[in-house]
Parts: sequence; C-alpha cells; structure tokens
Amino acid sequence: MKTTQICYLCGKKPATTEDHVPPKCLFPKSTQSKGYKLPACSDCNNALHLEEEYIRDRFSIAGHNNSAYQVFQQGTRKSYLRPYEMLKSVTKLDLINRDTFPLAMKSPGGIHLGNATGIKIDPIRTRKVMSKIIKGLVWHHINQRIPDDYTFEVYFDPPNWLPDLLSKSSYIIGRFDDIFAYKAIVTQEDSATGIWWLSFYASIGVIVVVQNPTLAKQIEADRQKNLITK
Repeated sequence: MKTTQICYLCGKKPATTEDHVPPKCLFPKSTQSKGYKLPACSDCNNALHLEEEYIRDRFSIAGHNNSAYQVFQQGTRKSYLRPYEMLKSVTKLDLINRDTFPLAMKSPGGIHLGNATGIKIDPIRTRKVMSKIIKGLVWHHINQRIPDDYTFEVYFDPPNWLPDLLSKSSYIIGRFDDIFAYKAIVTQEDSATGIWWLSFYASIGVIVVVQNPTLAKQIEADRQKNLITK
C-alpha cells in the first residue's frame, strides 16, 4: 500500500496496510463490500487479531440471521476444527460449549417465540474491538483520530435512552446489508465524543459511549457549581 497517510489508530507510524472496519472476519465470504478500508500500520492492524476472531466466534453463534450462520460455518466452525486447535488440552470448542446456554425468546408482552442459543461474552475483549470499530468510524466520517485518553463504555443491554438516540437525525449513519449497521449522535463541542449504536447480524445491539475526559470534568465542574449557587 503506497501512502503518506498516518495510521488511524496510533497516529504515529506511516500507514502501510489497510484495516477493515468493522473487522473483515465478521462478513460472509460472498459479501462484496466488507466494511471501510482505513490506513493503518501493520502493528495496529494485527494487534487485535485474536480479539476480533473471538468476537466473530461469539457473535456468529449469538446472531439470528443467515449472515451469522454463514460466518459461523465459514469461520468459527473451521477455526475450532483446525488440527492444532484440537490438540490443545482445553480447545476453543470446549470454551464455546462452556459458555453457551439455552435462551428462551419472548415478545415484549411475554409470549414465547421459540428457543435460541445464548453465549457469554468477555466484556474486556468486547470493549477492545468495539473501541477500535468506533475509532475507525470516526476516522471515516469525521477524518479525526480519537485521542488515547478518551474513554469507551460498552453496553449490551440497551439503556433506556436508546429509543431517543435512534429517533434523532444524524449524518453519521451506515449499513452493510444485514451484517452491520450503526448510528451516532456526537456533541457540538467535540465531534469525537458521543453515543454510538452498533447492530450486528440484525440481532445483536451494542451501545458505545465515547467521552472526552477533559470535557467530562468540565461538565461535572459546571454541574457542581450550579448546585452550589442554587
């Protein structure tokens, strides 16, 4: 890759590769467009390889559409059947079986809709991958790198402000078929700060809150000042 661009993740090294956002492994092989291609150095591009594979495995099991099934068959299943993987004392399949459980699907009114497979997902590994995705989306839409000291809070169970987020208009919105969709509401003071809704396989919803620590401290200071003056 010939480029004079700097890596969108570290902001220091020249970009020698193209990183896919979201990770390419989340897409079925037959999909033509596999996310956005962003400039990255090789170290940053490969740094979360194992975490991205972990998310692919868990999301393809928890996802409820055909794209998730294809990713499971083409990627997850093949990965735990690899000969060297099967020789481990505790295999990837052992870990998956340990963390899966039957899940009853119900409507908002409590009507049973059938059974599905639930799976436990490591919050630390999830935060790493979701943070990287958000950094890529900010770079794509705003052409801005999120500073290293910004914080990321990740939620699987949508907070009660999710409907309000989805009802607001935003220029930061996108979709890749039924594989990945997203929307963001960012602040006027800092376009890298905001709330992101991510959807995987039209069945897994993730909320990511990105905060500027300096701005957050100022807001809290203003709030405390208002309380004192009152």
